[in-house]
Amino acid sequence: MTVRLPVHRVLHLTGTDIVVAAIGRKFLAVNSKNGQILAAPASVLSQIDAAGAQVIADEEFPDATISLFALHPETSQLAVSADNKQVACYDVRTWTRLSSRISIKRASCLSFSKDGGKLLIGDKFGDVYSFKSNDTSDKEALILGHVSLLTSMTLTQDGKYLLTGDRDEKIRVSRYPHAFEIEQFCLGHKLFVSSLHIPAFAPDVLLSGGGDPFLLTWDFMAGKILQQIPLQEADEPVAVSAIVSHPQTKVVAVVLEKSKNVLMFNASNARDLQLLQKITLPTDALSVTFTDEGHLLIALAPRAEGPLVELARYAAGSFTLSQGDALTQQLNAIPTSSDEEMPDFYPTSKLRKTEVVPNRQQKRKENEGGAKGKNKRAKNGKTETAA
Repeated sequence: MTVRLPVHRVLHLTGTDIVVAAIGRKFLAVNSKNGQILAAPASVLSQIDAAGAQVIADEEFPDATISLFALHPETSQLAVSADNKQVACYDVRTWTRLSSRISIKRASCLSFSKDGGKLLIGDKFGDVYSFKSNDTSDKEALILGHVSLLTSMTLTQDGKYLLTGDRDEKIRVSRYPHAFEIEQFCLGHKLFVSSLHIPAFAPDVLLSGGGDPFLLTWDFMAGKILQQIPLQEADEPVAVSAIVSHPQTKVVAVVLEKSKNVLMFNASNARDLQLLQKITLPTDALSVTFTDEGHLLIALAPRAEGPLVELARYAAGSFTLSQGDALTQQLNAIPTSSDEEMPDFYPTSKLRKTEVVPNRQQKRKENEGGAKGKNKRAKNGKTETAA
């Protein structure tokens, strides 16, 4: 029995009218204003009437479920990673594939360098690798490593610093490209860090979220917490899966995994965020993206029936779920892929540790104590033999 796959990841291409939506192993591009299909897999276009749409050969897509998107607007590059460690870059002007490779480990986060010439991959072993985005033959170069699973990554707008977050509650600010030079640590989370975001309108402020019941804002170059914002509404654990913002309206959206509420914040003063409203959905949000107009496109969790995406329109300082919008009508009418098994679309909450792990100092003391005892027994043994 096959299952209906949802639209599980959406990304608006900044400065364009293009929204990219991932469904299983494939993605398609639509016009964010009128819903017109701009590019799609051949297998999808064969089932619908989409005159003028660019055909993308099915073999040009990854061979596993798409997990991450990254965009570089200036060079019109879209990077896509999949669960089988495959990473590919596309030119969004022609929808041709520029490069494809199998990374050393499966990517947990993805980002372009400031000029778009390099693609950065963070993985579950805590390493960040860099390679030319449009050259399949370019060898990966290790630029930094954490001692814990890497969960999130972002570059500052000037491209001089790389911020990385991990499962062990740490956020590191490193110089780029010489990332072995650590500039600062941002220490304030008590549980895993899963999402880092620097708003375009506040390049000196970092927003971070994870397994804690709060959102943090930072003066990241000083390692100083500016604000701690409560997120928990009940006794259920919190896991922040995404933080995005809109540069003109200065609104921040925070997605909580397995929650029907998307939290919207007024970030006119990015050092003092204020809750604007909660957008309540019919089911969980998997992914969100702002359009250029400031509307929020929301990908919904898998279900047997109902829309795949919703659009929350922004007007007069608030958001309202739209009915009959051209963009959502088109996306919801797309014949979705089917698979034998539903992929796991909830990776964030799995970062939560289920058992208490002794800290390193405690481990060191135990190891030293064990070594001393072993040496003492060996020494006593030799003495007795000699006697």
